[in-house]
Amino acid sequence: MSYIDDILQQSAATDTRLCQSFSLRLAEILRDYGYTGDLRDADACALFLYNLYQAASVPMTKSTLRSWFSGKSRPFFEARSRQRMHELCFVFRFTYSQVCDFFQHVYLSRGFNCRSLLESVYCYCFSVGKDYGQAQKLLAETRELLNSLGTSDHREIILRTRDMEKEILALGTDQEFFDYVKSRQRSFGEFNQSARRELNRLLGRIQGTVRDQALVNSHRKTMSPLSDREYESLEGLAVREYFFYHGTFRDLKGQNVTSADFMLSQILGIRLDRFYEPGAEKKSFSKNAGLPQLARINFPSKQLLSDILSGSGHVTFDAVRKMLILLHFYSFFVTALLSKDPGDLYAAYVDDARDQLAESGYGPLYEGSPYDQIFLFSARTPRPLDTFRDMILEAAEDGG
Repeated sequence: MSYIDDILQQSAATDTRLCQSFSLRLAEILRDYGYTGDLRDADACALFLYNLYQAASVPMTKSTLRSWFSGKSRPFFEARSRQRMHELCFVFRFTYSQVCDFFQHVYLSRGFNCRSLLESVYCYCFSVGKDYGQAQKLLAETRELLNSLGTSDHREIILRTRDMEKEILALGTDQEFFDYVKSRQRSFGEFNQSARRELNRLLGRIQGTVRDQALVNSHRKTMSPLSDREYESLEGLAVREYFFYHGTFRDLKGQNVTSADFMLSQILGIRLDRFYEPGAEKKSFSKNAGLPQLARINFPSKQLLSDILSGSGHVTFDAVRKMLILLHFYSFFVTALLSKDPGDLYAAYVDDARDQLAESGYGPLYEGSPYDQIFLFSARTPRPLDTFRDMILEAAEDGG
């Protein structure tokens, strides 16, 4: 049994609701709608839910529902799955707050991204109690409205995603919603603006700088150690931590301390470049690590970081959130390490992580998520970074 599997089992023993499968959590919801059968009978659960879909006039196939309940196909985090999860919430006649709770604790993602026209329409509809049919009609009308507007005013301020959601929740009529869309035209489609700002802030603290690299280069020929003054002048936390533990430049041969590879290798405690060596083309750590599937999917990588910062449209909310959690965890605890803070920092870390995620429009750390659990468990231990890296090393060896 792996380190993380053992952690998840301990958590589940403490609270049986945590780390339950998507299929079981979904089956339990059916009890509220009159289902009295076996929660582990995939065929019976699928048929019961299919009839709810039919009654709500929401399209769905029996085979897809059966795959959910059988555990063969958990909905992951791409756009189509998010749409299906919102459609499921219409079937259950959820309120806005119930949708947010379902997404956070069952689907394990954020409830709404109101930069998406579809999700902004759904957010408004759930908040005012519209059904699926009414939502589809409003969506079509809103798309027609946007298409008729032409080029937006470049002076219009692009809002933060969380601010858009707050404003939409304050709307009470369809006309108010139409007026809002017209006034906020530029804000739609500008994905992950707040998250990118937060990631850049974290990278500015963690990643090695050109000045750090110049200092490393000046010492490579002589291999002389850094003076105290030179160490204090280092700007990137990842470089500072490296020299906190190492007095030699030998391990830096051929490495660029300003690179994402160096930063991520330092954070994870493993040399990521070994996964790119000849004969290892398919040995991506993020794809093959010995971690639970939900933790391994969208695990932070150099390519993922590049995609997020470049504004790539195919990056999922799950991927952005996981990158934020990793960088914040490292920044928080390496700062404590370098400042020699011996205190119990768990509560402070959880609060700070919550605020940082909220700033980017994401929900707090949740123990029911295998990925979040890695960081929550590590943060509880006396040496959070060491515990985290022990898990990553085991995952790398299991996946290698």
